[in-house]
Formats: sequence, C-alpha cells, structure tokens
Amino acid sequence: MGIQEFYRKFVTEDILNQLNEKRKKGDQSIDEFVVYRYREMTNPYHISWLVEQLSTQDLSLIEQLKASQSEDGYYTVEASGEEHPFLVDQFILVPYEGNQYVVHEGTLRSLVKEMNKNDKNLKWLNEISPLKRAILISYADLDLEDLLRGITITQLKEISKALSHTPASLQKEVFVDELKRLLTDSRRIKRILLSLPDESFQVIKERAENDHPFYNDIGEFKELIASGLVIRLEGEYGITHPKVLETIRETNLGEVEEQRYKNVLLKNKQRHTSYNAFKIKISLPGGENKIYREMIIPTRLNFYELHLVIQSVFDWNNVHSAQFIYDKLVIRVFSDDQGDDGREKPELTSSHIQVDALLTEGGSLGYVYDYKTKWFHKIELVEFLSEEERPCPEIVGYTGPCPIEESKGIEDFDRLYMILNDKTHPEYLETEAVAKRSNYKTRFPKSAINRKLQKIFAVQYAITEFNDKNVKVREN
Repeated sequence: MGIQEFYRKFVTEDILNQLNEKRKKGDQSIDEFVVYRYREMTNPYHISWLVEQLSTQDLSLIEQLKASQSEDGYYTVEASGEEHPFLVDQFILVPYEGNQYVVHEGTLRSLVKEMNKNDKNLKWLNEISPLKRAILISYADLDLEDLLRGITITQLKEISKALSHTPASLQKEVFVDELKRLLTDSRRIKRILLSLPDESFQVIKERAENDHPFYNDIGEFKELIASGLVIRLEGEYGITHPKVLETIRETNLGEVEEQRYKNVLLKNKQRHTSYNAFKIKISLPGGENKIYREMIIPTRLNFYELHLVIQSVFDWNNVHSAQFIYDKLVIRVFSDDQGDDGREKPELTSSHIQVDALLTEGGSLGYVYDYKTKWFHKIELVEFLSEEERPCPEIVGYTGPCPIEESKGIEDFDRLYMILNDKTHPEYLETEAVAKRSNYKTRFPKSAINRKLQKIFAVQYAITEFNDKNVKVREN
C-alpha cells in the first residue's frame, strides 16, 4: 500500500479538520492533504528531521513495530496521544478505532533506515568507497530472479538441496524460477528461520527489521548462504534481496523467535527428565543499559516466593504493589491489592499458584513492581537443571548496574545513572543524595544477596504472604 492510498483509506473529514485546527492551516480537501503528505514523507530532509524529534517512547514503539507483521502495508497498534504526541501530531500515528492507531509500513521503513545511519553495526556501507557503494546498492535494485541468475548452477543446486527441494528439471532457468518462489514463500522461510543456529537467526532478524540488505563479512554466515537467504557478491560482500527481507518480516519474527525459544526449552527438558531446578534470567528491559540477573531457583516455588526473590535480587523496598503477568492472566502478589487499574482482585493470588506450571508452559513471565513507576521485569526460563543437593535461589550471573529505587522508572534511571558517572555534572550532588536515600550500590552485591536468599529460604515450608513475618504495611 502506497502512502497516498494509506492516507486516503484512513484519514476522514473529522480527522482532517482536527489536523487543520492543530496546524492552523486553511481548509484542505483530503486529496490536497494526501498529496502534501506524500511530498513530506518522500522528502529525505523531512524524514531526517522527524527522526531527530523522536522521544524515547517513540523509539520504543518503532522497535516494537519493526519486529512485527504488517497487515496489507500498515500496522495497527494500541497507543495514546499522551504517550506519543509528536507521532500523532505528525500523523505518523493515524487514529483508527478507540485507542487504536495505524502506521504506514513504508513510512516506518523510512524512519528505520534513517535511524540506521547512526547504527555502528551498519555504518560500514557509508564508509566504503563511493564506487563500491554504488555497485553494492545496484544489486538491491535487481529483480530477485536476476540476482539468482548471477550465481552458478552449482550454487543453485546447493540452495535447492538445503531447502529440501527437487526442481522439475536441471535447467538453470527452472532452478531460478523455483527458488524465487521458495524464497518469497513465508511458510517456507519460517521453517528455514526455525532451523538456523542462534547467531545466524539474530543476524538475519536484525537485517529484516532494519531493512538493511547488505553484509560486509559474508564468510561468517555459511548457513545463511547455504539456505539462499544471503547471496554472495564479489569479495566478502553479500546481500539478502529486499523481497526476501520483506518475506522474512511477513513470518512475524516475534512469533518465530518465541517458537525457537520454546523448541530449545523442549529439547533441554527432554534431556533432564528428573529436573528439580530452573535457570532463569530476570531483566529490566527498555533502558539504555543492559540489566539482567541469571539465577537458579527450585521448581517448587509459589509466585509469592518468586516475588521475594526478585525483591532481593534488585534490592527493592517491597512496596505493597506488585503483580505478575502471564498472557492475559494477572497474578497479584498481595491478596488485598486491586492493582494499578483499580479492578477487583482476581480469584487467585501469588501465594496459591506454583511458578513451574506457568513458566514451563510459556517460557516467560512479566513482573511489574510499584504501580507508580511501573518497573517491568521480564522473567525467562533458560534451562532445566538436575541439582544433586536441594536447590536454593541463587544468583549465578549478572550484567548491568543496580537500579535506583527513587528514580521514576527505567528511563529516569538511565538519566540518573549517567549523572552518577560524571562527577562534573551540575546535578551530580543532588543525584548522589537521591542514590544514597535509595541505598544505591555502585557494585552489585552478589555474595550478600545470595546469603540473604539462603536465610529467607532456610525454612522447611512454603513462604506466603500469610506467614511471612517481614510483610510491610500496605502503602496507599
């Protein structure tokens, strides 16, 4: 769907009147607006300006969309003007129904390409000689069949074999026609993606999401070449044809990644038929700093006990507002908690539900701590383990700084953490005081936390909110 077709489909007279009022423009017809928007969204200087204005929330939304599957050339997303005022004002987010907005896929790709110019992993294309760059870019303009015709019949045979496909005949033109069909078939591509090694999958996923077809060190990606996802060019350069990138995105990369993850878990579970522990990864996503803790936990934990683990690992103050999220199920940590939406409590609470049943079924959970700041934690099952001794919750690995309790969420923490690492910053002393009030630790106290966990879980019974002597009085 082209830009003009997109805006004709979704811009109504009411929406246009609201836009004219915001921009203080004279009356425009929808046709006039569509032409105007086409000129804006195909102007590289305007795209560059848009990218410079994006907020952290806007960038996060773009990251989410570029990894998802579009519908007929556009994305439908739940959002709000309060969260994304710039994208709404610029009509990147177009109102649709209720709190739903639509985003044109071509516009999103233009923004992503502009953002890629500052990506250190993709800047090499702009650093090679103009002649080499022009030659490489010309390959992306070729039709897929022309690109396939440029490789040898031996290579075409190897790709067909890797795809478990037998051509109708051994003529080169037949190979070309049939491989073109296979490499633009999203069901076949999905099977290829599920079979790739992790490193190769992450590389091709990144290229598809960023719509960046070129490679400068193709020797590292033998599996991608063998499957035809990457075509070797002269030297060490390679290309994934734009049509193939588009097909990869159509597979819904988020679902593919989730299925790959579940496949790995299933294989691991089959190797440990008598497992009594899990290795899990608890992360704080969404910030500039990568923050996660890897842990071993026993299988027989209830969700209240997992709450105690997370509180200890991140040194939270156990504010009386926390909940777990599994698919559409919300599990309140405390039975008298109505949650951040004020709804009545669910029938089941953390003390009555075992972690292993849900974690082994879905492989991951969400955990939200403190409804005011909404610290979101992602809990992922990494491995099934068979421990000789009775397992106790224990940190076995970690990356990233300790969060600051008094910060207003992950983005505010990024700001405070940057200031704490610059003693010349004018806000350093004020920020240091905030960190001290939060009992902030410059070094992660792994050993101390493990000792604390051993003490908490030294009891011979399950800990619940009803027998936990350390439960704090609820803070409204």
